[in-house]
Amino acid sequence: MSKLNLSNQNSIFRIIFRSCMIFVLILSSLFIASCSGNNPVGPVNIYTGTQGVTVQFTKNNPPLEIYESSEMLILAEIWNKGAFTPDKKMYDEPIMISINVDDVYLEILGKPTDSIFAKDEYMSLYLSGKSTVWPIGEKTIIPIVSLKANKILGTRETPTTRIEISACYQYKTYFAESICIDSDLYGLEKTPICKNKNTYTYSGQGAPVIVNKMDVDMIPVGVVTDPITRSVPIVNSSGGLEGIGQGIEEGESIILRPNFRIYFQNAENGVILASNEIENPCTEGPASKGEAIRISAMLGNIPLTCARPEIKMYSNEGSVRCWIDEKDVPSQFELNRNYELPLKLEAEYFYKVTTIRDVRIMRVS
Repeated sequence: MSKLNLSNQNSIFRIIFRSCMIFVLILSSLFIASCSGNNPVGPVNIYTGTQGVTVQFTKNNPPLEIYESSEMLILAEIWNKGAFTPDKKMYDEPIMISINVDDVYLEILGKPTDSIFAKDEYMSLYLSGKSTVWPIGEKTIIPIVSLKANKILGTRETPTTRIEISACYQYKTYFAESICIDSDLYGLEKTPICKNKNTYTYSGQGAPVIVNKMDVDMIPVGVVTDPITRSVPIVNSSGGLEGIGQGIEEGESIILRPNFRIYFQNAENGVILASNEIENPCTEGPASKGEAIRISAMLGNIPLTCARPEIKMYSNEGSVRCWIDEKDVPSQFELNRNYELPLKLEAEYFYKVTTIRDVRIMRVS
């Protein structure tokens, strides 16, 4: 009797358990469907935005008020939000972190850990940029340095002092655009494969220095003579048509040279450092004069010649004109032969960002 009751109870429990499991699976399926239905997973474009490496203080560190003779450990969040990841083989010190304080009010005590720089020294670190598998980039929170508030001199009750942390780094902007080699200068083609926009505008490529505009011109540079194959009727001695053959005659083609005016902008609050002949302005100090951005560009597999491979920035803006060298202009750039080619550009530069926190020093007595 007891076995029968136990068996009946187990059957009931199994039915209840299965029902619960089915209900949970249904709810899970509905939840997944509702999440994925409105947010389909697709490829991530990492070459957007205008940020590179950012630095900021952590929450409530340092505090807005500290007491004289007290000590504190300064923490900072360093985040590579851009699309460039420095190669350790090419960049010995890609991100340089430094601190600046007024030694009248604050004293740098030195290294809280082995990884922290002492006074007047830099700390370097590597952080990966955005990628398709890591779309937000790499960030870290690190202790920067230990500080001690000095005794307040004079009659001021609560003097205010400033703590600055800077990140100085070498970075790259990657830019790509599909360019229409629009050789239909006179608008004769009714259904062209593509059409030159003449002016292109952009909002960011995943770096603080961006290409924000580009003008594209197709400039005629000359006329060349080419052999042209034409169909030729073959007739017999009595004038009858025997067939169609191939004949060659000389023809002329207008050759075009694509020409580009590329505009750059410092889209963030940091500073582009002039380097000139200085190897690393982050450690040696920026040059008073010199070039700020070094560029290289290609149209398809043809290198572009630029008026200046290094660009000076004025009021956070600069531009350069680039073209295909005459000796590299291929025969494909002929009149009425429209097609697309990729334009690729790299811009390299040194960049510095700074975050500031004002702190009040309170008297103890």
